[in-house]
Order: sequence, then structure tokens, then C-alpha cells
Amino acid sequence: MQNYGNAIKKIRKSRGLSQKYVGQGILSQAAFSKFEAGLTTIHSTAFLQILDRLSMSLEELEYIINDYELPQPKNIINKFFKTSYNSADDLKNIIAEIDTFLDKQQNIDLENIKIICTALISLNQNKDILQARSYVEPIWIKLSK
Repeated sequence: MQNYGNAIKKIRKSRGLSQKYVGQGILSQAAFSKFEAGLTTIHSTAFLQILDRLSMSLEELEYIINDYELPQPKNIINKFFKTSYNSADDLKNIIAEIDTFLDKQQNIDLENIKIICTALISLNQNKDILQARSYVEPIWIKLSK
């Protein structure tokens, strides 16, 4: 949580708020100071209360920590939704980005989008809806539960 503590400190200071105010009723000033300095971690409940005190969501904080860019999975998902489903090249590029990300860590949403891209490419090339459906059927089954 070192990145989170440092980011909280920057946000708090930019808003002209004291550690005492932000941590009041949540953490002691000493514990809050150690968290901001990256010397200790805090309980998730306290972390969420601090975000609430700063009127900030976890997604906003992650956006700030990520240098004001969406995290890679969300960026890939946005690209997928903006892509023409008829563009095999764009869909293949998305699959390549997903593969690169999945080499580092798992993400079920990206795994599903990869399957959907594969099905769309198949549908565009072969014009066979049954074949395309066979790719995405496992996703439909999971979603129907």
C-alpha cells in the first residue's frame, strides 16, 4: 500500500487537509502518518473510510496512481467496446493486447473478451453463426447461473 499512502498524502495536501482531520475517528495521527510514509499498511475498512472522508472512490484513486490513465484491463475493455465488430484486424490487436496482459496476471473479464473476439473473427471470416456460438457458449452458461 505504499503507493496508496503516498497518493493519499498528495491528495490530502492538495486539498489543504490535515492528517488529523482526514484520520479523525479512523486512525491515530501517528498511524496515519506511517501509512502515508509507506511504513505500514492499514485495514481495508480504515482505508475506505479515508477515501470517503476525501470524497473519493477507489477507482479515482487508482486512476491518479496510474498517472491519470485507466488501468490496462479497463483500457483494453474500452477499446473492445469502441471497436467495430466487423474489423478482424482490430479484434486481433485486442487479442494480442489481452495475451500480453494475461501473460503477467489473470483477468476473467479479459479472458471472456478474448473468447468473444475470437468468435467475432470466426463469424466474419466463415459466416457460420453456429461455430461462433460454440466459442461463446461457455460464457453464456456462466452468465446464466
